[in-house]
Amino acid sequence: MFLGRAAQAIFLDLLGQTSSELAMDLHAGSDVRPYAIGAMLRAPITAGEPWQVRLRFSALSETVQQSLAVLVDRLPECWRLDGLIGARESVAVSAVEDADAGQSSYQEILNRHLLDARPPESRFSFRLVSPTTFHQNGRNLPVPLPRLVFGGLVDRWNAFSRLALSEEVRRYAEECLVISQYRLESRVVDLAGGRQIGAVGMVTYRSLNPDPYWLRVLAALADFSFFAGIGAKTTMGLGQTRPRPVVPQVRPSP
Repeated sequence: MFLGRAAQAIFLDLLGQTSSELAMDLHAGSDVRPYAIGAMLRAPITAGEPWQVRLRFSALSETVQQSLAVLVDRLPECWRLDGLIGARESVAVSAVEDADAGQSSYQEILNRHLLDARPPESRFSFRLVSPTTFHQNGRNLPVPLPRLVFGGLVDRWNAFSRLALSEEVRRYAEECLVISQYRLESRVVDLAGGRQIGAVGMVTYRSLNPDPYWLRVLAALADFSFFAGIGAKTTMGLGQTRPRPVVPQVRPSP
């Protein structure tokens, strides 16, 4: 069972409590919207225990962030998702409380990478937590190609940040990044508008032209993906991702 669409309905309903106009604008907005949704259904570890649902709401604009901040203390004790009924157990807003939570401004993300005196990493690794797909020429492409991943991220960044990044990052990703490792599986989900096929798993990219500036920009966008997600329909639970540190490979001695 995929709960992304039901989680989106809850999110818009909650925002409507602070601003009905904002909720309507987000519902009828463009393809690039200032939020992302995560909804994961977890089976019980021990027989007899209840199933768990983890909802994750990410704000990409200041307006949505302010509304979410107000709602933290107003979240209902009981949730109803697509026929499932359950009690709220906990709420986390910082990484200290939960590794899947966190807060950061666009300026903080840029400063973390552009002002770092250390040499930038030339590889980037992502864990695709929920099915991830991309729209290209009117079709779905469930393959995380570098230009699609980073091109979509720069579009989302520039749509909501006052600190615009160069569109050339898309060309750099297409011409200079290659997939060096992957462990992906396909998943099928039913959403409004039809069935979607997406990829889940791990993917790592390596730069063939390790230009320090562009590597730092890519690192900032990789951090941004933690909040924005990757690919299409991130407002319905697709494309949830976690950027991962690249672990150096140790080759066995001859």
